[in-house]
Amino acid sequence: MKRKSVTECIALIVLSVTASGVLYRQLTDSHPIPVYAASPPPVRAVEMPITDSERHIIRTYVSSHSGTKPGKILPPGLARIPASLGRRLPDWEKKLVKGEIMPTELYRECQPLPKDLTSRLPPPPYGTVLVAIDGRIVRMARASFEILDVYNTRF
Repeated sequence: MKRKSVTECIALIVLSVTASGVLYRQLTDSHPIPVYAASPPPVRAVEMPITDSERHIIRTYVSSHSGTKPGKILPPGLARIPASLGRRLPDWEKKLVKGEIMPTELYRECQPLPKDLTSRLPPPPYGTVLVAIDGRIVRMARASFEILDVYNTRF
C-alpha cells in the first residue's frame, strides 16, 4: 500500500471540516439553504379523443339501426341495460368524465361494441379500447382505466 502524503491528509481534513461546517450551519440557521430534490415531470393528460370520423361512423350506425327517430331506440349492443341497473353507483354519469379513472363497478357493466360497428371503425390507438355503457361510447386506456373520451350516442 502507498502511504498518503502529509498534504493529502491535510487536504482531506480541511475538506471534511468545511463540509461538516456547512451541514451544521444549514441545520442551525433560521433560514436554511433549500435543498432541491429531483421532481418528477408534470403529468400530462393523454389526448386520444374519439375522432370526428369515428363519431360520424357511430352516428350513422346508430341512426341506421335505431328505428324511426335517431336517439329514441338504440341498437342492440349499445342499448343493453345491465341486470345491476338498480345497484349502479349514484351519480354514475358524473363519473364518466374525461381524465378520470373509471370505477371498477362501472367497468364491469361496460359492453363491447357490436361487431358490425367495430368492423367499420378504424383500429383504436394502441393501449386503448372503446366500450359502450348505457348509450355512451367511452374510449379508455386498457391498463389504467383512465377515461380518454366520452361520446353520447343519444343525440
